[in-house]
Amino acid sequence: MKFFLRQTIEVLKERVQANLDIIHTNELIVREILKEPVSSARSKKLNERYDANKKLLAENNESIKIQLSLIKFIDQFKENFKNDLSLVEKSQEKKEKKNKQISKPYEVSKEDFFELTTNGEVPYDNRHPYFNDQEFFDALLSHYTQVEDYEMCAALLKQKNTD
Repeated sequence: MKFFLRQTIEVLKERVQANLDIIHTNELIVREILKEPVSSARSKKLNERYDANKKLLAENNESIKIQLSLIKFIDQFKENFKNDLSLVEKSQEKKEKKNKQISKPYEVSKEDFFELTTNGEVPYDNRHPYFNDQEFFDALLSHYTQVEDYEMCAALLKQKNTD
């Protein structure tokens, strides 16, 4: 059980970090929105990003509380976990057997990443999974040209030229 609790703590840590990355991206987007002229559309965009960040921060807060509770539980009852090794081994065997039965794991397609990128949910930077894919870059550039978002076109070209 200790193994699974530690795994849960790690998953929660990763989730908190992913949320922080999204919050950071939202902050960058907000800075760009603030450059727009004052309007109700601008206010709506700002409120949407603010609400999204607020929800992510609330989730992070709860995740951190759960992590702390699990760590406290493990420390408090560490003596009870000494005989858990056989349970972990049995559970791992079941997990491996189940994984063999799964034919194909879920994968995020290139098209999904394209949509997430153009919606601003996944930043297009050197951590993007298709950052070095010229076909993906060309498709992004074409998309922003078609929607006449020339600022994004310029930002993409500038980013590619600096990397």
